[in-house]
Amino acid sequence: RPFFAHLALHGPHDDTGAANAPAALLAPAGERGARAVAALGGLKRAGSRLRYAFGRALMAADGAFGEVLEAFTDAGLFDAGLIVAVASDNGGWPCGLNLRGSNAPLRGAKFSYHEGGVRVPGFVFASPSGSTAGLLPAASRGGSYAGPMHAVDWLATLAGRAGASLADDADIDGVDQWRAIAAAGAEASPRAEVVLALDPAFFALRVGDL
Repeated sequence: RPFFAHLALHGPHDDTGAANAPAALLAPAGERGARAVAALGGLKRAGSRLRYAFGRALMAADGAFGEVLEAFTDAGLFDAGLIVAVASDNGGWPCGLNLRGSNAPLRGAKFSYHEGGVRVPGFVFASPSGSTAGLLPAASRGGSYAGPMHAVDWLATLAGRAGASLADDADIDGVDQWRAIAAAGAEASPRAEVVLALDPAFFALRVGDL
C-alpha cells in the first residue's frame, strides 16, 4: 500500500539546534564522508565560525536523514519501490546570527524573490529499474534536471506514482513532473511558468528564462 512520509529538519536554520547533535551524525562514512569532514575542518581552521556552524548543522541533518533511509531499507521498503525527494524550502540566509548560508553565485537570499531566495537545490532517487517497482530508469542515474518546477508540483508528481488521481480537485496548481525528472533533462518540463507571489500590491512571476 502506498504511503507518504514527510521529514522537515530544522537544523540548518539560523538557530543553535544542531550544536548538541550526537557525534554519530557528524561522522559520515566512505570517501565522500571523509571529504566532507575535511572541508568542514577547513572552515573551522579558516576562522569562518558561522559558516562552520552551518556546515556542521547540514552534516548533522544529513546524518539524521541517513538513519531514516537505513530504517526504510531494513524494512524492505526500498526493494518494494521507494521514491525519496530532498529539497530546501528557500535559499540560504547569509546574515544569520548563528549560521550563515550562501547562495553564490545567485543574487538574493531567503526572504527575497531573486533566484538566490527561490531557486534551491534538490535531488531525487528511487528504487532502480531492476527492482520490482522499476521506478527510475538506470540511464537517469547521476543525471540532472533543471526545468522549471514549483514546490506545489510534488503533490501531483508523487500522487501520480502512487496511482492516486487529483482530477476531483480543480484548485490543484501542481503538475506531474515525473517524466521530466526521470528523463534527466532529455524531456522538457511540463511547466512554463512559476508563480512566486500574488499580492494585491505586487507579484513575482518567472516565465521561461525571463
